[in-house]
Amino acid sequence: MTKVKRNFKSSLFANLFGKPEHKEHLLLLCNALNGTNYPLDTKVEINTIEGAIIVGIQNDVSCIIDNYMNLIEHQSTINPNMPLRGMLYCSKLYDKFVEENNHFIYGTRLVEIPTPRYYVLYNGNDKYPDCKVLKLSDAFVHKEGNNGYEWTATVLNINVGHNEKLMKACSMLRDYALFVAKVKANRAQNMSIKDAVMKAVEDCINEGILADYLRKNKAEVDELILSCTFEEAMAYEKRDHEAEMAKKDQEIAEAEAKAADAEAKAAEAIAEATNAKAELSKVNAQMEELMAKMAEMQKQLDEATKNNK
Repeated sequence: MTKVKRNFKSSLFANLFGKPEHKEHLLLLCNALNGTNYPLDTKVEINTIEGAIIVGIQNDVSCIIDNYMNLIEHQSTINPNMPLRGMLYCSKLYDKFVEENNHFIYGTRLVEIPTPRYYVLYNGNDKYPDCKVLKLSDAFVHKEGNNGYEWTATVLNINVGHNEKLMKACSMLRDYALFVAKVKANRAQNMSIKDAVMKAVEDCINEGILADYLRKNKAEVDELILSCTFEEAMAYEKRDHEAEMAKKDQEIAEAEAKAADAEAKAAEAIAEATNAKAELSKVNAQMEELMAKMAEMQKQLDEATKNNK
């Protein structure tokens, strides 16, 4: 079995919108995201860097339409670092663009580049607004003095019930969201990932959701289902690893707590000893003062006795 490191949602999304044979799907998605209305015969240049993984991000879909660079990521977890990750990936796309077009960027002539548009499509389980714009500047150590530099990621919630206007404008994205919702519902019934996906495929075909795609792309769907077995195994391995790390973290935290408690008790004992020493010094001073007074009285007594003789 081929080890598929991406989860079923990312794999399905990339298959639906990132394959050359599905350019129509991608064009309709970009139209919906950008509020454009490019006809179906518009040139769509898919420039996804296959197999590229940069700081943990694997590009789902990227394309150039009418000199706009559309970078679209699928995300099932909330990640505030998407602006940084997207900027790093987009820099690779611009490297590719400059090389393929033989542009010379060290000369005096301005090299024009496609205008970037960066979207993150979120369909995880945590609550999230319909739309949220994340800014790279939020990560800057110094918030002032950045000379206006910015890079943004527009995060759109594509779970069922969110962004209805977007879903209406792109039926393929809507059907994708419905498919994922069915998988989630099946998982909630304690099905394995593989069984949850298989049942979702069957139900969607029967209900006319992604039906043509699921029928015509059986090989891709079978690979998708096979990948789920690997994903589930990785999930269990990750869970066990996280449990082991959590146990170690707990042991470290307990040891640190004990050390802190011992340190606090030692500090308390030192403070008590210091106070006792101060009290003893005070008593010694009082004793010395009393001895001095007694010596003075004895001197006076001796003088009085001598005078009486």
